[in-house]
Amino acid sequence: MTGLPLFDWAPPYQRDSETSREAAEHIEPVAGTLRAQVRRFIERRGAWGATRDEICASLNLTIQSVTPRVNELLRDGHVIEPGQRRMTRAGRRAEVVIAVPQ
Repeated sequence: MTGLPLFDWAPPYQRDSETSREAAEHIEPVAGTLRAQVRRFIERRGAWGATRDEICASLNLTIQSVTPRVNELLRDGHVIEPGQRRMTRAGRRAEVVIAVPQ
């Protein structure tokens, strides 16, 4: 999957929050690339899927970059949360996401 046009849109932000708007503007140039990178990682994991923490660790990204990208993928139906959970590096249970076949 390369050059996915569905990843070419601006990140959302809270309309009443200046810092949220600033963060969205800051990430906009790379959000589509990050979204595609996160989706490819989840796809490669197959039915095992990935937690947001596993994505962070494997792609060397922060949770602040990964969580919005996963939420965007969830919203647009590219990934789902099947109800599985695994432990994070911090010892907390986390939801697993898996890719929806395209």
